[in-house]
Order: sequence, then C-alpha cells, then structure tokens
Amino acid sequence: MKTVDELLKELKDVAHSVLQINLKEEANHGLLLLLQDQQADIRKKIDEVTSDSFSGYTPEQLDILRDCIEMEQENINRVELMKAEIGEKIANLSKSKIGRNAYQGEMIQHIGYFIDNHQ
Repeated sequence: MKTVDELLKELKDVAHSVLQINLKEEANHGLLLLLQDQQADIRKKIDEVTSDSFSGYTPEQLDILRDCIEMEQENINRVELMKAEIGEKIANLSKSKIGRNAYQGEMIQHIGYFIDNHQ
C-alpha cells in the first residue's frame, strides 16, 4: 500500500496534468474525465490510508495539499471563464436570430388546389 506522501505527490502530478489541458479542444474532454477519475481514486486511497491511526499531516504534506487546492481553484476559474464565453456566444447567436427573423417575413403560399369532395 502506498504512503500518504506518495499519494499526495501523485495527486499533485494529476492536478498539474489537468491544469495543462487545453479545455477548448474537444478531443481533450475524454482525457480530462480520465484525470478527474484518477484524482477521485487517489483521494479515496488517501482517505483509506489516513483513516487508520492518522496523527495529522506534516508541514510538507500540507504544502502539497495547498498546491493541489491552488491548482484546482485555477482549473475552476478556467472552466468558469470558458462557461461565460460560451454563454456570451449563445446570447449573441440568439440576438442575431431574432434580428434575422424580424426582417425575414414568413412566406405564406397562396397558390394551390382546393378539392371539394361534395360535388
């Protein structure tokens, strides 16, 4: 079984990898999900290791945890920024659609055939 130090280093490496992903490329979404699953697994392992007679984190371990939290916060900020950009693009598309529909009247077909069955 791995030690807390090894697991924390692993968690930091994975968090750094997540930070390096270009979120604008759709091809990276699968990699992002994979890395997030790895983070969850590592956190679970840390919980398992620390549940048995754990006396607390060392200052070095706390530094690693702080680094991980900072990287996670940076990732959250990147996602929020991207979310805002996408929302703005959707709003602009909706506005342009409304404007286009205002100048393009709906065409009604007046020419056609009428069939009277009561003749």
